[in-house]
Amino acid sequence: MAGRYHIIIYLVSGGRTVSDLLEDQSIYLSFITKIELFAFKKLKSREEEVIKAVIDHSHVIFADYDTTKVAIKFRRKYNLKLPDAIIAASAETHNLPFVTADTDFNRVPRWISSSTGILSCL
Repeated sequence: MAGRYHIIIYLVSGGRTVSDLLEDQSIYLSFITKIELFAFKKLKSREEEVIKAVIDHSHVIFADYDTTKVAIKFRRKYNLKLPDAIIAASAETHNLPFVTADTDFNRVPRWISSSTGILSCL
């Protein structure tokens, strides 16, 4: 995940902007995000505990037919990596806000970068 950052990793690291943004909000995560978070090689046991607690209180979204169609569109149109296309399509098809710190999404005109480096859905 070099150069790529998940909002949850920011939260675990004590990112106040992110924790303020997510406070009292329902959190929805793609199943891909869940896999990526736990597969992070440099994850410390305390960070893993916090991530597990966040995921336990989140809604995990699995890819259905509509999500798959949108993921294919995003991959083709914006040249996103397959996991990124699935994550973005999950938000799109479920009409959810999309928040990320992954700069690969800068090429998707629908999302804009803020001064914090966090992208959010327009």
